[in-house]
Amino acid sequence: MVVMSNLVNEKQIDFNDKAIDKLYLAKGNRVTVKFKNISVPYLTGLKILYSPKTQKKRFYSKYKYKGKTKWLKLNEFILGDYGILEVSEELLNLYKKYYDRKKGLWRHDPKEQLITAREL
Repeated sequence: MVVMSNLVNEKQIDFNDKAIDKLYLAKGNRVTVKFKNISVPYLTGLKILYSPKTQKKRFYSKYKYKGKTKWLKLNEFILGDYGILEVSEELLNLYKKYYDRKKGLWRHDPKEQLITAREL
């Protein structure tokens, strides 16, 4: 179990399920954790919001749309059920559907598109 005692120096972990599962703090405030070894563009803004109080780890993706920074709330990390493979697949589908690679911009806000899809 990785105990992150000094978060000023240790805000990054490897992008794998084992590293996320080992993330542990006994107490403290919520922490945003980045991933070290992400090399594909659709995952560069991916982070985990970790709450020591509830021990929950939720994926978030940070992106820019029309010059504003936004956060896309994804599912909670559950070892063996929802991990890096599932979050990568979900973000890749959004990237293929709503991102214009030629211009380097989002054509539509992925957060609004997900809300619309969930309502349907």
